[in-house]
Amino acid sequence: MDPQFVSGLEHYLQKLASASDTETIQTATKVLSEQYYARAECIPALLTISTESQEWQVRQLAAVELRKRIPKYWEEIDDGLQQRMRETILKAIVDETNDLTRHGLARVISSIARSDVPNQKWGDLIQFLYKCCQSPTAAHREIGVYVLDSLFESIPDMMSAHMQHLFELFSALVSDPESLVVQVTTVEALGKIADFIEPEDRSAIS
Repeated sequence: MDPQFVSGLEHYLQKLASASDTETIQTATKVLSEQYYARAECIPALLTISTESQEWQVRQLAAVELRKRIPKYWEEIDDGLQQRMRETILKAIVDETNDLTRHGLARVISSIARSDVPNQKWGDLIQFLYKCCQSPTAAHREIGVYVLDSLFESIPDMMSAHMQHLFELFSALVSDPESLVVQVTTVEALGKIADFIEPEDRSAIS
């Protein structure tokens, strides 16, 4: 990956994140669209910025832009780099301290999973999320349940295979002793699970 490409991309993201006038926003947006987002190289570059930038606003903006471009470019990334990116983002989302950036990274994970999981890739993702949900650290539980909830939107058919385990997991998380975020997100996820359960099958998981 070209360091100058990453540096230039981060520069314009910084300008966009801190802009307070329409002209700066329009100029930065035009440069990003024409010089950076038109190339598949923006995928690893945006991931680098979303996990390494010193400014959380830039990390969060990079994550938002990365999510938007995963559907277009992910399949153009070679397998080895894809795997390194998966490992990077799972580590980053656990280490990230800013809530908005964590949520942005969670949406990136969901977007990648939409492509990967139906193709039998990223087989360890669900187990990673289960581990997060069972962590003694509340922020990690929040990550786990938030990503699982978002996966019901991106790969609902694939998630149905884990329904029993998820129901058991969420039944514990819904009364999380520390985090209201975990409780609320779990209620939302349980609502999505309910949409998948046929009336005659509900007694089997009650």
